[in-house]
Amino acid sequence: MTDQTRRHTTHIATPVFAESVETLRAMIIDAIDAGATLIELRLDLMWEIDDEDVRLAIENFPAHMRFILTCRSAAEGGAGTLSDRERVERIALLADAVDFLDVELATWRVPDARSVIKAALARLSSTRTTQPSEASVLGPQSGLILSMHDFKGRPKSLLSDVLACAEEPACTIIKVVWQPTSVRACFEAFELLRGSAKPMIALCLGELGQLSRLWAPRFGAFASFFALDAQHASAPGQLTITAARDGYRWDAFSSETNLFGVIGHPVSHSLSPKLHNSVFTAESIDAAYGRFDVAPSYEAFKALMVDIEAQPWLGVRGFSVTAPHKEHALRYLKEVSGDIDPLAARIGAVNTLRFDVEKGWRGTNTDAPGAWQALSSALSDKGCDVTELNRALVLGAGGAARAIVSVLIANNIDVTVANRDELRAQSLVDAVGGRACPWDRRTEQPFDLLVNGTPVGQVPDEEACPWPADVPMKKDAVVFDTVYRPHETKLLQRAEGAGALVIPGLSMLVAQAELQFAEWWGRAPATGVYDRAAAQVLASID
Repeated sequence: MTDQTRRHTTHIATPVFAESVETLRAMIIDAIDAGATLIELRLDLMWEIDDEDVRLAIENFPAHMRFILTCRSAAEGGAGTLSDRERVERIALLADAVDFLDVELATWRVPDARSVIKAALARLSSTRTTQPSEASVLGPQSGLILSMHDFKGRPKSLLSDVLACAEEPACTIIKVVWQPTSVRACFEAFELLRGSAKPMIALCLGELGQLSRLWAPRFGAFASFFALDAQHASAPGQLTITAARDGYRWDAFSSETNLFGVIGHPVSHSLSPKLHNSVFTAESIDAAYGRFDVAPSYEAFKALMVDIEAQPWLGVRGFSVTAPHKEHALRYLKEVSGDIDPLAARIGAVNTLRFDVEKGWRGTNTDAPGAWQALSSALSDKGCDVTELNRALVLGAGGAARAIVSVLIANNIDVTVANRDELRAQSLVDAVGGRACPWDRRTEQPFDLLVNGTPVGQVPDEEACPWPADVPMKKDAVVFDTVYRPHETKLLQRAEGAGALVIPGLSMLVAQAELQFAEWWGRAPATGVYDRAAAQVLASID
């Protein structure tokens, strides 16, 4: 793929608002330095600044920079109590200083407001010029953005409103934003983009909608909105420019970018996107990785899989699978006669999915070999031999615990499983091996290896610990926590304080991620590339 075909044409649009002209201009400069190519002036969020100060703030910027003027209505997420007429009159007064006017479709449909807007469109800046080569990349240089925002859900009139905008001669760019009920709503946003008759912005709000912002370039969006910093986000789920560019490979997107992600609930804590995206960059691979927060039911998981199968144009090629969907992934593969790796079948959980449009889904489990590699390497670094371990106590009975119990038993280690739901613990050992014990008797079990396979202690509940505070840790034990964020959990802190050998969850994350890479790409990553990526990720969150 040539550099020309790799270069996408989607703007980074950044909303700015401030209480003084000096602060507003400083924000614009910072946004441009961070990578923004389109600046949205949110008049409804800065009533303290008069029109002349707004003009002063945006003077003398490079000609290729574009400015949007917005005075959002309260009904669609804006601030202030001005009438439609008053809002559009303020926009009209500044039209000659900017390139785009963003006006709600509902406002446009008000005859008095529409007449003011039409007159203002004729006064858009005529002094801001762009070289032809830049124009071909950046798309429309000025005009009317007709927008629709629904913070409650998907509007029933979504498709008819989009069609109305497409048929409106004055409309240059269509913008639609809504609150999704699942991550699958992002797929509809992508479908709108790829089928639009005019340049378009289609975004979903909140955490469930973040993929619609991050992956917009692949589907030809005119722009996607990112904040300069967390304090200046103008909508729920609006990530920062730095997060999009550094953590999610914004600049590397093409129309052929392969898409991957982590499926779980919750997944906001997951470091997998930063880890895999960093390696994709290092390996010069045309791919990007994001988060798929999928409700914990099997039905929600299945709906996602079916949607992806039905829309191969999405470009989804694989997933990491985390709690609570590892067993759901195996169940789904059985239902559709997918290719199941024998190890995953034996463990009863899938943590890695690969999708081929022709061959369908393949599921594997990299948790088991990843956990064994992390355990063996940590002990070897301390001058110990993993074969010296005899008895293990595993806390938890989910997908990660199943994988770890399986690999421990395969290496002749006696395993006891404790879980709050005793039936799940018994089901695990019936399928994989070992013995179950009641959760409230876990501290009575003998062990030289303690494994936390539960999410207890994970961000945002960092103070939680799966080991009772009034029971001392064994100083001669090995304590392995699969939780990797925070890097040093409360369990590991207590174990290290008692003199035990501790193994953080990041070591297992890295080991299994290397194996996932090999599953997706048919080759091993460069030696040490995941270790270096993990170090960078830790440094970025410390």
